[in-house]
Amino acid sequence: DEFHRLREFRWGDNPRAIHWRTSARRNELMMREFHQTREQDFTILLDLWIPEKPNDDDWERVERAVSFVATMGIEQMRDSRDSKIVLLSAGQTETRWEGHAGPAGFDSFLETLAIVQPKTNPNRDWLWGAAKGSSTPATRTVLVTTREEASPGSVVDTEKVASEQDRSLKFWADSVQTIVANEQGT
Repeated sequence: DEFHRLREFRWGDNPRAIHWRTSARRNELMMREFHQTREQDFTILLDLWIPEKPNDDDWERVERAVSFVATMGIEQMRDSRDSKIVLLSAGQTETRWEGHAGPAGFDSFLETLAIVQPKTNPNRDWLWGAAKGSSTPATRTVLVTTREEASPGSVVDTEKVASEQDRSLKFWADSVQTIVANEQGT
């Protein structure tokens, strides 16, 4: 659970959540309010780009990205409850895996990651369209990319988005956390 804010006491609140210092200062009971992040849906976007003539560092970057996604997904399944986890990978093929929190999905999640392969021009439109289609406003979305550029604009075609009537894709893309697999570590 993450601390969200302080608010006024309401009848039925748990007295253990009273923030005594602020209550004394304001001369009224103030409560600590928390967000439960364990129930937040989680979407992982894996953009497996590789140059036309890859070297050992390029292949290492792909391996690092896949390993990082595996760690994130397993941790989310282990630490969450009642949340949906979606993996979308664009590389040689477009891959979608969907499951729920808990150890039941570990094997199939890792098997899905074991077969993904990079490509010089992964289908970015599919990646963003599938992600937008499977997300709600409360879904936490993380993009892991092997591209050398670190911005979501390097994966989403911002000119195409800007020309669309529905600008919600650009707004949504701006909220995606981007992680670049590089030589210093992910």
